[in-house]
Amino acid sequence: MLDRLDSLVAELVDRFGKDRRATTPSKLLAETFREERLKPSQQKKVKERFHGILAHQHLIDAALERCTPGGAMARSLVAPTRILLGRVLIGDLQPGEARRILEWVDWNRVANLREELRDIEDPIQRTALRGSLPGWMAHRLVKEFGDEVDDLVTGLVSKAPVTIRANLIRGDREALADRLRTEENVETRPTPHALQGLEVLTPARLFRTEIYAKGWFEMQDEASQLIAEISAPPPGGKVFDACAGAGGKTLALASILQGKGEVLAADSYVPRLKDLQTRCRRAAAHNVRSRHVREEEWTEEVTDFARDADRILVDVPCTGLGSLRRNPDIRWKVDEKTASRLRGVQEQLLERAVAHLKPRARAIYATCTVLRDENEAVVEAILARHPELEIVSIVEILGGERGRPLADPSGRFLRALPHRHGTDGFFCAVLRRVAG
Repeated sequence: MLDRLDSLVAELVDRFGKDRRATTPSKLLAETFREERLKPSQQKKVKERFHGILAHQHLIDAALERCTPGGAMARSLVAPTRILLGRVLIGDLQPGEARRILEWVDWNRVANLREELRDIEDPIQRTALRGSLPGWMAHRLVKEFGDEVDDLVTGLVSKAPVTIRANLIRGDREALADRLRTEENVETRPTPHALQGLEVLTPARLFRTEIYAKGWFEMQDEASQLIAEISAPPPGGKVFDACAGAGGKTLALASILQGKGEVLAADSYVPRLKDLQTRCRRAAAHNVRSRHVREEEWTEEVTDFARDADRILVDVPCTGLGSLRRNPDIRWKVDEKTASRLRGVQEQLLERAVAHLKPRARAIYATCTVLRDENEAVVEAILARHPELEIVSIVEILGGERGRPLADPSGRFLRALPHRHGTDGFFCAVLRRVAG
């Protein structure tokens, strides 16, 4: 009933369902790709289908209820039927093709199920169903986005583009695009918002290319790239990445500085910093240092650097709702209690950063969530306690033509959203200490 790729997807879904707290979709995919000899195009299909099934669980349940004949279904048919329903819902399989595999499903109705569900009057129920979201997430999104929530949810469950960032230490995106096309037969196009971003249009094992091995690019969502641009480090300046993680934004900052100045990356998790060191060597980012810190406080060395830094980037831990299309398991790994705890962490981290700003230096607060409580509310709380701080507007930093479409109505904050900009959901605010 299922071909090889669909069978792999069914196996992945089953494994994740049994152990979702101890693993991630990315880990399961990596294991499968190591075990199976799949072409790049096949890996791409497996990943898209697997993520699609995870992102549409509630919709698949609704399709089983509404679009299949009544009565109990043979147990052996449930899993393969769910895989096929998921593929039609994400647009990976046409109704006519699905009908040739299973005749007794109303596949045209499956394909149009989202539109049918728009008629559900309760917006929270509708949002939870269309986005396969837990109730608390649906409630918050409806409260904050109102009539726009249907489009937002569609964006959050859509297929994410493959985007990379050119490393300016090696060459700009035009040179990178030319090398990918001529050496690897990979077609790309410039991202509309990030200046050094490329969307990859051809399935390819990018991480196995010589171009990647020589540090010409990094995989990075376009909105994430924008955070580094908005940080706008001055030529030869000092930048402190206070929550570096594996260092995607650290490397983007080093790229903007083109190997000059200094970038200090700090994180509380040692394995991530080791990964960053490897990536820095590949990218020839010799102006980057990394330091391990405890969550509760910085070391004396790190504190001294922060006090002298021109920019402090605080890319805080968050619910990650803006990256749902890349991380569908967020639905199960984040709950209201987690969200409440994170709010306290976010405020604490930004408070620590602004306390160390020298006059005219900037703190850049960033998240990959779309919830106001983690974004504007955190910034407003800090501003209320620190009259010596002022907002530097995104429109001022990026310029009116680039900045206005990406900013909130006030023009102060970056508010990138999947249904408006084609990016993951990101927020960014820039705070500057007034000279005194």
